Amino acid sequence: MTSPVVYEKLPAEERPHRYSVVAIGLHWIIALLIIVIIPMGIWMSHAITVLGSQGAAYRMYQLHKSIGFLILGLGALRLLWRVRHRPPPGSPTLKGWERFLAHTTHAAFYAILLLMPLSGWLYVSSGWAVATDQPLNVATSFFGWFEIPHLLPVAQADPATRRLIAFRSMGFHWSMAVAVIVLIALHTAAALKHQLVDRDGTLGTMVPWLKAPNGKLRTTGRSGRSKALPTLIGIIAVVSAAALPVAFGLVGDAGTDAKAVGPAAAGTTAPAIPASVVRADTPQWTVSNDATLDFSGVHAGTSFAGGFRKWQAHVYFDPKRLPDSKIVILIDTRSVWTGDATQEGTLAEAEWFDVAHFPNARFDSTGMSSLGGDRYKVDGILRVKTQQAPVHFEASIHMTGSRAEAEGAFDLDRTKLDLGMTSDPSAQWVSMTIPVKFRLKAARSE
Repeated sequence: MTSPVVYEKLPAEERPHRYSVVAIGLHWIIALLIIVIIPMGIWMSHAITVLGSQGAAYRMYQLHKSIGFLILGLGALRLLWRVRHRPPPGSPTLKGWERFLAHTTHAAFYAILLLMPLSGWLYVSSGWAVATDQPLNVATSFFGWFEIPHLLPVAQADPATRRLIAFRSMGFHWSMAVAVIVLIALHTAAALKHQLVDRDGTLGTMVPWLKAPNGKLRTTGRSGRSKALPTLIGIIAVVSAAALPVAFGLVGDAGTDAKAVGPAAAGTTAPAIPASVVRADTPQWTVSNDATLDFSGVHAGTSFAGGFRKWQAHVYFDPKRLPDSKIVILIDTRSVWTGDATQEGTLAEAEWFDVAHFPNARFDSTGMSSLGGDRYKVDGILRVKTQQAPVHFEASIHMTGSRAEAEGAFDLDRTKLDLGMTSDPSAQWVSMTIPVKFRLKAARSE
């Protein structure tokens, strides 16, 4: 087994003069992501307040968050690699203050790669929009692949604390953005100076197609701790000590104890059978698995469509005895879909369906009447979480022997069921009226 290279014991002429392939790859990938994410953040912060561009800004926000988490992961990986692998020696022409500035700049980059995404995570976890100064709880999905949870101590805090955290963390986030722009400018200027003025080959240590100092192409080996690490640790400790307690509301005029959210009736589920008595001789119908329950609306100026993948319909129906007919629909709110992972994650949260505490919604018909032909009027009550609202709609029911097909539609008012009313009480983001439609096939049970 080959022993790791100990950098300090190598003669000067044998010391590696180029970063490893992993370090070079991480460096340029992270640099590209930062170059992309900063102008993206500047544009979307303005566009989200303009009615005509809110839809595009919403999608940009989701991409921005995903890239931010990617930078956080790659930044942590880059730091771990840096701890374990010694970088090439700096130019021997560097003065002491230049070498110190170079080490400090690199350490500051590492600190920002961690603290900037973390402050963004802190902000989105607060569920408060700084641009409009009002609650806005939006889930976070990583490129639509999986949901990234909010930081629970922040998400479950009271509104005043969450507002404070939002403003402090966003202020810190913007400060980090300005800092990284300055550092990029300094870093680029220094690299160009080494390449064009000093001509010492320093740029070749990170650019594969350029000549490395002294023509050496060997990558770096493992070594002990770098002199830059104490600087890095110091920067992270100082910035964290100054910023994070403020961001978490531990100081300031709005800091209060975090409270767990959730209704008093947590854990309530809908029963699987109708609550009212149905005559034993009323025909029961078995609904096929291809039934659909869909909804639509407008979000951030863009139309959306979705539905529920899992729901049950208990149908007792006789067109000749409508007073004895009964329909009960049980909806698994955990099965909600829109095709947008961020929207689906948001709908699952407490402000909307609160699926953790109320995994089911329920519709109970209270009366049915004929409108002539195959048309019927259905009255009922829709229950979501602890709220309930009357629902009235027309349905067409086509019967052929022991088979039947039914479809209907109605408009749902979000205000009556307290859906999204904390973040969006004026329907600035999501339309207040949500059209709902269903289609099903059923067979009469013998």
